[in-house]
Amino acid sequence: QTARGSSARDPPTAAGSSAINPAMAMTARLTAPMRAAVRASASRHYAAQTALTEPSLNAPVTDPKPATVGPVQSGKLSNGIPVVSQDNSAVVGSIAIAVRAGSRQETASNAGVAHYLRSMAFQSTKKRTALAITRDSEARGIELQAEGDRELIVYSATFPKEAFDEAVATLADCVTGQAFQPWEIRDRDSVVELDVHGHEGLLEELHRGAFRSQLGRPYYCRPGRLGAISREDLTKFVDNYFTADRMAVVGYGVEQGKLLAAVKGLEGVKASSAADAKTKYFGGAEVRLDVGGKDFEAVLGFQGAGEVDKDAAAFDLLSLILSSSPALKWAGHSHARVNSALKNTGSASGFSLQYSDAGLVGVRLYAQAPQAGKVLSSAAAVVKQVLAGDITEADLARAKNTLGVSTLEFTASSVLSSMAERAVLRAPYATPNDRFAAIQAVTLADVKEAAKKAGASKPVLVVAGELDNVPYLDQL
Repeated sequence: QTARGSSARDPPTAAGSSAINPAMAMTARLTAPMRAAVRASASRHYAAQTALTEPSLNAPVTDPKPATVGPVQSGKLSNGIPVVSQDNSAVVGSIAIAVRAGSRQETASNAGVAHYLRSMAFQSTKKRTALAITRDSEARGIELQAEGDRELIVYSATFPKEAFDEAVATLADCVTGQAFQPWEIRDRDSVVELDVHGHEGLLEELHRGAFRSQLGRPYYCRPGRLGAISREDLTKFVDNYFTADRMAVVGYGVEQGKLLAAVKGLEGVKASSAADAKTKYFGGAEVRLDVGGKDFEAVLGFQGAGEVDKDAAAFDLLSLILSSSPALKWAGHSHARVNSALKNTGSASGFSLQYSDAGLVGVRLYAQAPQAGKVLSSAAAVVKQVLAGDITEADLARAKNTLGVSTLEFTASSVLSSMAERAVLRAPYATPNDRFAAIQAVTLADVKEAAKKAGASKPVLVVAGELDNVPYLDQL
């Protein structure tokens, strides 16, 4: 999962799903320290490393000119689909089609359909077989990828500029023309099963305890639903949610006029009046996974902010004040509040998970089993202090430096993902420089207000490992 704004969506997990490679990781919406890609990704990498025979592709290679980044440009198709782009004059471009469709939109009758949908990315369409898509993309040096989280899926293509038309046509076909052949669905059962049995459950339980339904629905297909998703389930889900009002097109390193003309075919996508129910935070849940072993893990979460909320940056900073990774690889522990309290008895990472209309903020803890109780108690005491407003200007400055650097360390893929996520929410895109400025504008009072909001919510505690000496939530 690249991050939305200044944080990723879900903390890192050990498993994932892939359209080609079963080693996928759930993209999280965490703050800087855990910012790494954690979003479920189904990717197919096409390397053009063999000699190409097409005459148009045998032109001599020249040194590329330095990239010049242009302004962000916005447009709209006749059916309301936004088209946003930024040209950087590079020799490689990328485009994405984002759709607000994920496990949030599932019901009891089709639970797991979003997981299968991610896994079915770039399989056969109504026009071409999966083999043809693979062969043609490889021949043109096009890399296709799909990644998603609890409420959206982003299909993207990266390509040499001369393959622009083929890349757009392929991506549009793979999003709007999916065939869902029954034999291909059953072929994906084993890939989905790897994801289901390979992921850890702390983040799943955190969301369930915080939101119960909607964002609390499982990100992964439940074990009991493996093999139960049918062509009808996938087709109906796409018909209901792959609609113009839930879709957006973005491009990076491409011309706006050219992109608008190339995606005209998407004007045939119909709109829908269906709207998602507003997410409600509940909290107050405790889950104890007494699985034994030498290691202990815990997640302590509170109500946070949604991505488009005005206090989103304040919550990102709050998570870093609570806990962050050390700036140097062998530095031991960072000087964030929870890390300083734990010293060498355990480790911690702060997170700020932000969705369209809700969010979570808190810390994730790791320790050896004998230290589990001490680590959890010490961390909870510090969290309580911070949420009560015990935050200094030095705490805020340290968090701003960490988050600011992370924000400016962007890549073409992270820019594309950020553009897609903002466009599909019908929110204006903020460049890395814009986000950096917004971070610097946050005041100590803003962060204390965010801490107050989080502290007023009922916490969620999820612990896993040898739990004999681990305190309960009401003891913290």
